[in-house]
Amino acid sequence: MNQKNIKINPKICLIFNSYGQFEQVYDFIKSEDIFKRIYKIFLPFSNISKITGVRLPYVIFDSERGQVINAIKSSGVDCVLIDNIGHIDIVKEANADIELFGNFGLNVANSYTLDEYKKMGFKDIILSPELNFAQIRDINKTINCGIIAYGRTHVMISENNIAQNNSYLTDKTGAKFLACDDFNNKSIIYNSVPVYLADKKDLYKNLGLFFIALNFTDENPEQIKKIISDYAISKDNIKPPVKFTRGYKV
Repeated sequence: MNQKNIKINPKICLIFNSYGQFEQVYDFIKSEDIFKRIYKIFLPFSNISKITGVRLPYVIFDSERGQVINAIKSSGVDCVLIDNIGHIDIVKEANADIELFGNFGLNVANSYTLDEYKKMGFKDIILSPELNFAQIRDINKTINCGIIAYGRTHVMISENNIAQNNSYLTDKTGAKFLACDDFNNKSIIYNSVPVYLADKKDLYKNLGLFFIALNFTDENPEQIKKIISDYAISKDNIKPPVKFTRGYKV
């Protein structure tokens, strides 16, 4: 169904940085008011499990291809979050029937690109954060489309392990960029502030989106619960954090 210009309350996708983070809020997610709003849940590749979807590593070297294929096969996972077009063949070799979910790194910014990914087998895709709300609304949504509505977005991948179980890199302005461990000792560096749109629900409900994605990195369990609640349940007077970015231009 083409979702262009249809007013809907998007479902919610949750992307976690670790299984432990997911486990600490599992009971909360399973509560009736929250669970009915959840569309997909993704864990990083190091925590690949059939009970959730998996976020494929952002970088996979040729030497790691077999390891990734075997892990997907043995896990029985049926949905993968993909950020790199070069990884589609890897996933399909592991399981031709696996569900492809596109991350914002695929840079979908118009209807033509979206149609091409549909031909490749994608059922869902997160649109590029470089779009504004008017551009998002005008995209011909022939598959399920969403946006990053909360969370730090990744800005760099390092082959060297600089994270050391989550650490922060500080630039000359004092901004702190989170570095997290990733597949085979690589590190992901995330933006210094999260995208935040919980106080703009009335606006993004008019964009024809099927889902929104909440990306958790260094939040503690209570922060995660509050954020999910802010997006999942109708509330008045929701206030943004002290430091944040809109990401998508409202």
